Amino acid sequence: MPQKKKQKPQDHVEEESEPSYDEDDSMSGSENEQDLDEDEEIMVDFEARSVLESDRESIKILLQQKLAAFQQINLNELATIISQQENLGNVINQAEDEDSEKQDGDEPNDTIFGVISMVDLNFSQTKNFSCEFIKFLKSHINQENGSKLDFYLPKCSYIVNERFLNIPPGISIPMFESLLDDVQKLSDDSANKKSEYWLFLSRIFTEEASKAKHSSKLNAPETQYANPEEEIFEEFSELKFDISYGQKMSKATGGKWSKDDPTLTPSLRLLIINTNKVKDALEKIRNLIK
Repeated sequence: MPQKKKQKPQDHVEEESEPSYDEDDSMSGSENEQDLDEDEEIMVDFEARSVLESDRESIKILLQQKLAAFQQINLNELATIISQQENLGNVINQAEDEDSEKQDGDEPNDTIFGVISMVDLNFSQTKNFSCEFIKFLKSHINQENGSKLDFYLPKCSYIVNERFLNIPPGISIPMFESLLDDVQKLSDDSANKKSEYWLFLSRIFTEEASKAKHSSKLNAPETQYANPEEEIFEEFSELKFDISYGQKMSKATGGKWSKDDPTLTPSLRLLIINTNKVKDALEKIRNLIK
């Protein structure tokens, strides 16, 4: 599939700096000790482009962050579907440095840091994946939620919104807008264009409830989204429920890894939002990020 140029969303990523060595430490015998400046920012520009078939393995790696623990979901098949859908969705990679001279024989930068796409759950060409995916969802919910889910599934597309954790949420706005633009350009008989609802599987981390200081009441557990913008989509959702990782994924520690940091329990949160509400959600996300 020929590469299609998209908008070029640019944002900054705050990452750990390269380790620096203090000369005095070397003199005192601490030759290998590293001083890490946590506040130093590394400026990185990103750009979006169309999904290519060659992105399949990179997309699979991104999917594994959230879904590798669930063997019912065939990530090979999902990554193949995403990479073979023509003119639908986009990936983000590091923008080429305009000031650097490209030498003959240099390989293009094909490392991707995020992907957004959609998979219609009723399209004949994705039937195998969709059947297993729906079976997975229903195996993790109660009968009441299963009945509610049955109402939406015939009119639903699964939204794939994956990126590495240190990529800022601001980049999601042009990526979603580009996806909406791609959908509008699809033929009228396209399954994805006919979808009335978007289904998200959001990765969340919930603090374990602990006793409040000077009080006998319990603090309400706080929830953090791996992709913060999806918390706004939750506000516009018509259906939501959580899927536990159980013993499949270990708990994490928030903050800076001290003994006082809260313990975070990972889980998935299913959200279903009417496509008519997507632009409203994006507008709210844009206003919050300003």
